[in-house]
Amino acid sequence: MTKDQLSGILGGVEIETLTHYSSKNHLFLEEYNTTKTIFKNGVEKIKKTSFSTLKGINKNNKHNGTMTEEELEEKTKKYLKKVKSNIIDLAFNYNKWEYFITLTFDFRGVGEYSHEKAIELLTKWINNQKHQNKQMTYLLVPEFHKKSGHIHFHGLIANVPKWTFSEARNPKTNRLIKKNGLQIYNLDNYKLGFTTISLIQSQEKVSNYISKYATKELITLKNKKRYWYSRNLEKPKIEYLYLENNLIDYLQKDNISYINTFSKTNCIVEVAQTSQLPIIDIMLPFIFFQLIYSVFLLSYTIPIIKIHY
Repeated sequence: MTKDQLSGILGGVEIETLTHYSSKNHLFLEEYNTTKTIFKNGVEKIKKTSFSTLKGINKNNKHNGTMTEEELEEKTKKYLKKVKSNIIDLAFNYNKWEYFITLTFDFRGVGEYSHEKAIELLTKWINNQKHQNKQMTYLLVPEFHKKSGHIHFHGLIANVPKWTFSEARNPKTNRLIKKNGLQIYNLDNYKLGFTTISLIQSQEKVSNYISKYATKELITLKNKKRYWYSRNLEKPKIEYLYLENNLIDYLQKDNISYINTFSKTNCIVEVAQTSQLPIIDIMLPFIFFQLIYSVFLLSYTIPIIKIHY
């Protein structure tokens, strides 16, 4: 394999990107040790490892029957970590979520329960809702009930003007149901089972919260999907870089909102988060407040002149 040097940019500092030629696959494979995830709101998340990876090599993740239980468990952990990361990235990149929703399925009178049947019912319902709400945006993750093993869905929703809600009440006391001081609602547009829906207060918190439902039970689903999301939900942009020095040396320190270094098996990982928001976006509310306050003071300091005719 041969090595060529290409130029890249991170934080205004020139870096080195390495490429290798694979005679077997006739491909130029890019070597990287750093990934930079760029979100629409200006936030950038950068992760650097102490080892390099070749981008372009297809890895076979299927169990070939020769793995030990420990190796299979480790592969499952890595797979679920990737699923969780994808869910968080999708949720955080949109950043305009309106509702957090839970959807369950009542199979009484419908027939015997199965995961496939529940997914089929969900898919039909989503298609119907998209027909009524053309700009509907959603991200849904299944969860398995601890006792029955049945799946229900948790999700983030936006752009559903045709939806109507009813205040959730305790069926025994008829009292309003609230969580953390917020009113919980039921969705009138869902007739397949029980629902709860609430207004989202923090985009960042809910983006991380929704990923917790991605558990190892997802592997048991015959359906290849591990989560469901609308086509208008875009993934963040990812850049692959090769950095020689520590991550902190390449970042603009005044933009860093988070940085951490930790050790894993045979490697060191550096993680950072930066904000690229223009300074005017941060200062504008302060400037507006100062303007209003100044007008308020002037109303008391400028003498009022009365003119008599």
